[in-house]
Amino acid sequence: MFYDLAAGLSPDGRWLAIGAGADVDDYDAGGPLAVWDVAKRAPVRRRTIAPGGIGLEGSGLLRFSPSGALLTVGVNTNEVMTLDASTSDLRELGHLRLSVDDGAPGRFLLPGETALLTTGEEGVAIAPARGSFDYDSPAIRWLAFKSFPFECVAARSDGRVIGASTEAVTALDPTRGTVLYSSSALPGNSQSAYGFSADATILVGAGAGTVGFVDTATGTLVASHRGPDAAASAIVWAIGGHRVAVVRATEQPTRAQRGDITIFEGLTPLCRLAFEPRRMPWLMAPDLRAFVFSRDATRGVVATAAGEIVGVELASTPRTLYRTALVSDPAEWLGLYACANETIVAVTSQDLIFLDGVTGTVQARQPLGFPIRRDVR
Repeated sequence: MFYDLAAGLSPDGRWLAIGAGADVDDYDAGGPLAVWDVAKRAPVRRRTIAPGGIGLEGSGLLRFSPSGALLTVGVNTNEVMTLDASTSDLRELGHLRLSVDDGAPGRFLLPGETALLTTGEEGVAIAPARGSFDYDSPAIRWLAFKSFPFECVAARSDGRVIGASTEAVTALDPTRGTVLYSSSALPGNSQSAYGFSADATILVGAGAGTVGFVDTATGTLVASHRGPDAAASAIVWAIGGHRVAVVRATEQPTRAQRGDITIFEGLTPLCRLAFEPRRMPWLMAPDLRAFVFSRDATRGVVATAAGEIVGVELASTPRTLYRTALVSDPAEWLGLYACANETIVAVTSQDLIFLDGVTGTVQARQPLGFPIRRDVR
């Protein structure tokens, strides 16, 4: 059986990449990767990632470039690949081989789509997005610093690289290889979650009882709010960047610590959604979320712990638009994606379910195309 499912949505919402790690009994055969055309509700591009298949602990295992032309893939063999997302065979354009001890918890294409930013135990690596390079190649620049490893990392349009860890928020100048600032504005721990706005100008960090907003230009805390005592499981930004959700999905909810979703408008709380979101999956892929914004951010969609999809109009007093029961076993939930043309795609361990994001009506169910091992916590 395959394991370590990963998914990534193109910026325009037209393409959804789905892949998995290799069968543990046939590691060398590799794992599948397919790019789905959301409008056609079918995979239109495929390749096998061999050996190992897709999977490295952390986020960004599958990520499209800003134009959608390139797709970066994190591989179980501690490698990062850059693929041509427009070709039927997802032709390989770049290959970065990391050392055995260096995982890659974040993979991002820098502005201009010419360089790949990835992270390992030695720090941040800047490598060409095209071409084949080994760990010790002179074309790869490693930037090492104290507050590593990062929980998440992103590149601003001005070229700065910003990383968030439980110790500090750090800004790097990748051209000079220097640290611009290291701020302790967002203290955190293993129960914290972090997330950058689409332009990486704002970083949100949330832990048990707190939510903080940091201006990444200066590392300054610009807003702070009290939150529920439950640990944060995910930070989800709207595409336009003006709304953000803090998701708290507890493994064993109690009356005192129930999961919920808090929506912020700018730096200010807008509303709280009193739905128990689907708990974090067993998969090593935290990009698979239980909540998404509609592409215009006026609505939210929740995959609940009861196996329902719930659509909500987001306002100071949120209004439930629909409830659609989709799975009998909530452990089947793997992720939600808000795609083009008001389409919501729910990913389970068996299939992709296409829904009308306005009404919640199921439009189609398509088999995932390969088996996924269920090993629920």
